Amino acid sequence: MVKAILFVAEYITARVLWFMAGFMLVWAVLAIAGCDSQYRYPCQDPSNLKAKECKSPICDADETCTEYLIEVPHETKS
Repeated sequence: MVKAILFVAEYITARVLWFMAGFMLVWAVLAIAGCDSQYRYPCQDPSNLKAKECKSPICDADETCTEYLIEVPHETKS
């Protein structure tokens, strides 16, 4: 009787672990699939650094200027 109970407990534990592993795998795949390589603001995109909407005073009101969103390296004259 004890062996039967242990077998059932191991079977249930194994099923629960497989279910949890499957759930975590599906969750991870969905989380990764939901990622996209888009920028939240147009001025975060390095290709838009010189765009008109990313220059003051147009972007100052809503603080979407490039210098507010990312750290822009300053050009130095050598």
